[in-house]
Parts: sequence; structure tokens; C-alpha cells
Amino acid sequence: MIPRTLHVIWVGDESRRPDNCIETWRQHNPDWELRIWGNEELASYGWVNARHMRQMAQRELAGVADLMRLEILYNEGGFYIDADSICVRPLEPWLFEGEACACWENELVRPGLISNGYLASVPDNPFFGQMILDLQALPELDERMAWESVGPQFLTDSVRKQGYNGLTIWPSHFFIPKHFTGLEYSGGGQVFATQEWGSTLRGYADLHKKRLPGVASFQELAPAAQANAALTGLLQQAQALLDGKQWAAAADLLQQALAQAPADGGLWLTLARTLRAAHQPQAWLDAAEQAIRHAATEAHGREALLLAAQAAMALNDHDYVVRLVTALPEAQRRQEFELLRLQGTALNRLHRPRQAVEVLMQALSLKLDDRDAYVELGFAFDNLKMKAEAAECFRTVATLHPEHLGAQAYLLHLEQHTAQWGDYRARIQALLDAQTQAAQTGDATQFSVPFTLVSLPHHPRQMLEAATLTSRYLSQGLVPLPPAPARPPRATRRLHVGLLSNDLQAHATATLITEVIERLDRSRYEISFFSHAADDGSDYRRRLSAACDHFEDVQGLGLLATAQRIRELGVDLLIDLKGHTSGSRLAVLAYRPAPLQATWLGFPGTTGLDGVDYVIGDRFVTPLDHQPWYSERIAQLPHSYQPNDGHRPRGPAPSRAELGLPQDAVVLLSANQVYKLNPPLFDAWMEILRRVPQAVLWQLSGSDDGANAALQREAAARGVAPERLVFMPAAGLQEHALRLGAADLALDSWPCNGHTTTSDTLWAGVPVVSLLGESFAGRVSASLLDAVGLPELVCADVPGYVELACRLASEPQTRAALRERLLQARDQAPLFDANGFASDLEALWERLWARHEAGEAPRTLEARLR
Repeated sequence: MIPRTLHVIWVGDESRRPDNCIETWRQHNPDWELRIWGNEELASYGWVNARHMRQMAQRELAGVADLMRLEILYNEGGFYIDADSICVRPLEPWLFEGEACACWENELVRPGLISNGYLASVPDNPFFGQMILDLQALPELDERMAWESVGPQFLTDSVRKQGYNGLTIWPSHFFIPKHFTGLEYSGGGQVFATQEWGSTLRGYADLHKKRLPGVASFQELAPAAQANAALTGLLQQAQALLDGKQWAAAADLLQQALAQAPADGGLWLTLARTLRAAHQPQAWLDAAEQAIRHAATEAHGREALLLAAQAAMALNDHDYVVRLVTALPEAQRRQEFELLRLQGTALNRLHRPRQAVEVLMQALSLKLDDRDAYVELGFAFDNLKMKAEAAECFRTVATLHPEHLGAQAYLLHLEQHTAQWGDYRARIQALLDAQTQAAQTGDATQFSVPFTLVSLPHHPRQMLEAATLTSRYLSQGLVPLPPAPARPPRATRRLHVGLLSNDLQAHATATLITEVIERLDRSRYEISFFSHAADDGSDYRRRLSAACDHFEDVQGLGLLATAQRIRELGVDLLIDLKGHTSGSRLAVLAYRPAPLQATWLGFPGTTGLDGVDYVIGDRFVTPLDHQPWYSERIAQLPHSYQPNDGHRPRGPAPSRAELGLPQDAVVLLSANQVYKLNPPLFDAWMEILRRVPQAVLWQLSGSDDGANAALQREAAARGVAPERLVFMPAAGLQEHALRLGAADLALDSWPCNGHTTTSDTLWAGVPVVSLLGESFAGRVSASLLDAVGLPELVCADVPGYVELACRLASEPQTRAALRERLLQARDQAPLFDANGFASDLEALWERLWARHEAGEAPRTLEARLR
């Protein structure tokens, strides 16, 4: 337990001791012992670091007090307070429940810096003991000012090195509500004291910019350049530009200065920070590497390493980050929280989740409450299919940061993967309400997870809110490229269409688009793919590569470099195939690399991004009366928005025995993933099973056994024997497509329908009963069923859905007739007509470009039936 003793230090001229300040602590805390340590104690106490105290006494008496307080707290325990602080209310017992306590200096203007003006500890605390030993091991203190060498910066570095180890960090407003920079706390939280700052204000107020977020002052960072009188005017101009946040102009002047002082590590560091603010990642990385090479101090070297890693992340050069951090000495690497977090993030992006987990766990051992590290750890666990562990990470973030919409949304999504439906409606409503509030405030620091909304009941307006929040977050600070040069008239050349995706491989997107791309008229269209995923060697990757003019691998390029490459190739119409899905680079479109930009196929909803002109849909998924809920203009295709590849397998399905299905049962198929299931949907399905006793539900297996067991418990709770749920394991694309034909009838999910799943099922000859929803995701099956010639299988409400499913499950002859119609539709219906779809797509592209070429703004384009 922390002793109830207040410690005050005043060495030097005792006539100047602020006794009126000290007395306020005695008045408000009469049951605490107050001990004042002065010149007599300095001379007589057995100080371990007396040698350093004598050295510091020649420079800064404040540094002597910094050294003394560490040994006082280690030997005596209690609460150290700065002599020039004023207590304004009694101390509360709950402040001192931990083993040790400190206070942030200021979370806004000095983020991450821990004040040593208010320190509390139990006696013999190993944390303070190690700091004393670290100082004792130094032959002498360096020439830095006290606040860096033995004060707040030393304390902060020690925490980074040792970890928190039971150290509680109070918010700054408890004891430092007014910072020496003038920033004053105006909230309603508790304030126990105020800080007069005294020698601190005189001693390092002029250095406060050094650790502000963004760009530092060149002062103290560029001593060699400062010493050169010929550079003084140049650097003063640069400082004025930095103060005015004119980053690019300031960078130009700093580069001129470096031409005269090329070995000045501090100046390189300032340039790197300036280029970071200017969003010039390659130049920022180059400057950071020079700062590493010429670092004059360990602190500068560490900051330069961090700047280099941040720049490489901005460039999507994840290999660089991993190499940079791995190359550090083991002892140093294990203490560098920020670098470890970035390395873990880079490993995630490189699809090395096991290594990412290991690194991120090391990072969190240094900073247990870091939000971003927990988020990345959650993604790593998710990539390992460890849904429960991933959910726990996001649950931690949601608990520590309840305002974090992204964590709340992703947690809900993960819990859907394992069929955890507790408080289903209340939690969804809370998320949607918080999202609406964030959207109304225009907060660019908040983001939601639009993909989570896809499987939740929502209005299209709420998807627009989520997408706008997220796109604003992803694109903040990104400046569009200069306008593209005027293109030659369309009549004289091919229209150049670019498609951006990381799914140009054995993925649902590729299975849909490949044949249509092959059927495009290459004499009229130049096609470029921009792929940001590794070559998986699949047949789909090979076919797509052969079907285009340019297949650009941009996985190693950053957002800006990708946009520049698209611009260099002269793309007329850029189509994003991802939207708000995993691995998306939607922010590339914020640079406006092409004069006309659209989104299509990958995401069922709006992007919310200003740089996207059109969303390509159809009469069902994007009806014209939904235009108010899209940031893009709707452009409709005449049939379904979804293309299909006729190279799907046509062979017979495996036997039911091979698939583990009962031979004589009516097999009701649900090949959608578990995250699309929900309590109202499951209520309807269990009612169907109760009314059709010979039926079983053939459900695609969850990502782990916990999901399947949860679904069986939900079935039992609704009066259905758990063994009537038969789970379908994961399989390859071809095997999966063939086995679907073993089902009698498919039950579509809602509010998120099957997409590729529905077209796969219809190709297999299995009729799909669907429910028309309110949002894009809930209207996809209606689009597909119309395009295949079975619009009668789309229901308007849940009772109608249940009735139709029960009737078809009980009528084998009707099902057989529907199966025959579907098998014939493979060669006849618009849904599977790749030639016809290619023609429709080309016609729509021409309409889009004709408006652009005529100088007309994008507008809603209704479908033209062929």
C-alpha cells in the first residue's frame, strides 16, 4: 500500500521556496504526513546517485530534484509533489490503489510524455529501483537538459523499456489542468491540483515543440546548421512556414539547408517529419533513412527509425518494415513498442498472421492498453480463423474505448460468425445510433465497418452513414492528382478501362467476371487490371491475365504510387471491384487518377467516397428511388448487375452418402456463411423444419466447432432436434459447386442474401426461396432470380417466405420442374449469358463516357433493356 506521506523537494535558495503552495497540500490533506527535503537532506542522505546530483547541481537544480525523488520514493514510499503546485481539493484514496502512479503531462500538446511532477509508489518498488540503477551505471550524465536526461523524458523512456508493471497513469487534468503552453483543461473531470511550473516554464518552454505531434521545430534538432550563421535566415524562413503548416514550402527550404549541412541528423529528422505532414511518403522515407544514418543521439535515432517505418507503411512496403525492425538488436527491438506494433501490422498485411500474433503480443506487453495493437491482434487472430480470440481483442477495445465504432462493429461481426446472438436487436440499434451521431458531427477520426452492416438489418441511409464515415477516415489528407490531360476523341481510339482489386485469383469475384472480361470487344476497349494481391497460380488468374492488355501488380505500391501508375497508363474509366471489403484500396480513387471512376460488384452498397462517380447496379439492387442513399450516381445494367462465368462444372453431384446426408430426407440448403444468420431468420427456418418433419437443414459449417454447436443449441431451443442440422465442411471451388446439386431446395438468408452463393446454387439446378430486403445486400437474390427467369421465388414478407418454402419442400414434382428450368437456363437465361452481359456492360461504359466527353456531370442512368 502506498504510504500516506507527501514528499516535497526544494534545494538551492530556501528563501525562494514557495511555502504558500506547499501549505495548500497540508490544509487539504491534514491526515497525510508532509516531508520537505532540502539542502540539509541533500548533503546528509545516503544518495546512490550523489555523483550525478553534484554534476547536475552545476547546471540545473531542477535536475537534482529529479534524481532525489526517485530514491526518496524507492526508500520511503509515498506521493511526491512538485513544490510549486497548489492543491485545490483533498486527495481521494482510490488514486493510490496501485503499486505506483504517475500523471500524463498533457495528452494533446505532449502526447505520450509522462510527468514526473506527481509520482507515487510503495517502498522498494523494482520499477524505481531499476531507474536508479540505470542512472548509476552511467559514467556521467549527458549534456541534455534535465527534463530529458533525468526528468519526464527519462521516466517515459523507462516505462517504454520496463513496461507499465503496475504503474497507473492518471489523466493530466487531475494535477496539471493548465499546461505551460497555455492549453487549459475545460472539461468536467476532477481536478486535485494546479501546476505553477516555476523553473520548468523558464527552463524548457522554448523546447515544447520538440515532441509535439506533426512537425518539430528545427531548434535543438539541427545544432550544426544553427551554428552556421549563413543558414540562420534560411532556417528562420523554414520555421515560419512550419508554424503556418505550409509543409511543402518548408520542405523545400529544409532541403536547401541540407545542401549546405548534409550531415546534420537533426535537420534530416525535421525534414522527415515535415514530409510526413505533407503526405509525401517516398521523400519522407528517404529523409528518415538519412536521419538514421546521421543521428547524433540515441533519441534521434529511435525517432528516425519510427519515421522510416511509418513512411514504409504509407508506401505499403510491408517487407521493408519487417526487415527494418527485425534488423534491430534483440534487446532494443523488444523495448520499441511503436516499431513492434508497426511490424505486427505489416505482417498482417503480408498474410503472415502467426508471426503477427507473436510480435503484437510483445508490443502489448509494453503497453497493455493500446487500442491499435489490440485491433491488429484481432485481425491476426481472425485471419487464423480463431474467431473467439479475435472477438476477445475487439471486446477489449470496445471496453477500453466505447466510442470506437469500428471495434464495436467488428466485434458484432465476429460474434455473428460464431452465432452469438445475445441482445441482438439492442446491440445493433446501439451501433446504428452511435454511427448516426458520429456522422452528424462529421468526425473524421471515427470510422465504422460498412461490411458489418451488410449482414445486419439496416436502412440504406445507415449504410451511407457508415460508408461516408469510413471513406472520410481513409482519405483524410489525401490530395487529388492534378487534372489528367485531355483525351483524344473516343471515336479515334479505344476506351481504356481499368479495374482495381485484390481478388483477381481463385476468389468469388474472379469466378464471376472472368468470362465476361474474355468476351469484351478488345478492338474497342483497352483493359487494364491493377492487382494488389500475390499471384496464386490459379486458372482464374491465368485467364484474367490473358484477357487484358495490361496486368499490373501493384501490391508493393502505396496508395499514391498506385494512383500515379493508373494515371501514367492513361486509364479513362477506373472501376473499383472491392468497395468496403477486406484488403480494399478504395482510397486510391480519392486521388482521382482517372477522369471517370465507378464501383461495381465487390461491395453491396455505396462507397461514401466523393471521388467515385457511379455505382453500377440494376433495377433490383439499386432502384432509382434509392438514389438519395448513394454518394455516387446509380448506373443500371438491364438485367442483373452480377456477371457469371459459364465455365462452372456441369457434372452430377456426389451421392448423398458421400456428403453425409440422409438418403430420403428433403435437403434444405443454406450455403451462406454463419455470419449471415440471425435470430429472426433462424426462427423462420426452424418453423419450416417443424412443419416439414422429413426435412434437414444442410448448413455451411462455421469457422469453428463453436459456431456449429451454437446453431444446434439454437435449434433445440426452438423445438428442433440438433441432429437435423447437417454441416457442410469447407471445400474447393469446383468441389463446392458440384455438391450443391445434392440439395432439394435452398433457403436464402436475409437481410443479407446469398450473392455468388445464390448464382452457384441456381447453376447447380437448385431453386432458391428468397425474401426481398430493403438494402442492396437484401435485394441481390431478387436480381438473380429475375435474370434466371424465376421471379416467383422472391417473397415480400416472412410469412410468405415460410409458406413458399414449406410448399416446395412438400412438392417433389414442382421442385423437379424448377430444377429442369434452371438447368436449361444455363444456356438461355440472361443470368448466365456472358456474351450478352459483355455487350450490356460495354453499352453502359459508352453512356458513362459520352456524358463525360460532352462535359456533362454524372447523373442517374436508368437501365436500357436490349
